Amino acid sequence: MDYRSLYLHFECGCYMENLDVIQDIKKDLLETIEKSHEVTNSEAKTGLLKSIWQAMLRLVAPLM
Repeated sequence: MDYRSLYLHFECGCYMENLDVIQDIKKDLLETIEKSHEVTNSEAKTGLLKSIWQAMLRLVAPLM
């Protein structure tokens, strides 16, 4: 949880029952799962330059 999650993002939920769009959502979800893969530690590691850049961006993120 961070500032952006708590103050800037507002998700809405809706209840759907017996609608055709439910099958479309399910199809999209299953297609997305097929394309996804588990991220390993070696993929998630960043270099020093990227870490510094990300730290700088985190400093200004609350201003956006």
